[in-house]
Amino acid sequence: MFDAWIYDNPTWLWGSILVAAVVSVSCIGLLAFNHVVRPEHKAASSDACAAIFSVTGTVYAVLIAFVAIAAWEAFGAGDRSVQAEASHVTNIYRDVAGLDSKDADSVRRLLRAYASHVATEEWAAQMAGTPIDHGPGRRILERLYLATVDLDHGGRASSLVQNEVLRELNELYKERRARHIASSPDSGIPAVVWFIISVGTALTIFASYLLAAASVRLHLLLVAIASSSIALVIVMVLALDQPFRGELCISKAPFELALDSMRPPGEPVRK
Repeated sequence: MFDAWIYDNPTWLWGSILVAAVVSVSCIGLLAFNHVVRPEHKAASSDACAAIFSVTGTVYAVLIAFVAIAAWEAFGAGDRSVQAEASHVTNIYRDVAGLDSKDADSVRRLLRAYASHVATEEWAAQMAGTPIDHGPGRRILERLYLATVDLDHGGRASSLVQNEVLRELNELYKERRARHIASSPDSGIPAVVWFIISVGTALTIFASYLLAAASVRLHLLLVAIASSSIALVIVMVLALDQPFRGELCISKAPFELALDSMRPPGEPVRK
């Protein structure tokens, strides 16, 4: 429910709502805390409170930085897998130019069918966060593999082409598997890590309540700045957590470019 709300709406919308909610709750919490601990009492222990806030803030900064880097690296790995998968498709398309025209046409039809299936059906499933139906794409690759194995060796050149196509096919399988893993609904940051982030956020913001400030308004401003900064990082992590979903997602442009480069003569370029 929550992830559908995030990835089905523009990032600026749900991000603004999340930041506003975190800042509002943090400021309301400060006002409530000041009714329990008076500002003059906090001033008397400001050095100890500052030390506690420094430790809490440092630990939380390390945690959120680690999670943000992990999310960014996972996003980058998924993007590289998509580009590599599309590249292997176009590489095979070019490599079979050295084969008999009948064999080359058969392989190229399967390559176009595979790229079209990925760019339409599989991509729609990835963006919806639903499990991919592996059947059609796998069957196309199996037919492509069998077509490659059954190539008629018209000489050493054909044998070299076959070996190269089989090598590219193995790499294509590997990158396809990596894309499926990255787009799985179960991928992303584990729930326990999100729980730790939530607790760390609450502790860090609460520690800022202990600091002494010249006025309540200034303290509210400082808490709002700190909480909004934390919330913005969380927004970034959420946006990157599912690389194939949401507004900030991996593009299918590599497959669209591959389809354009593989179009038969006379067929119009894709718009």
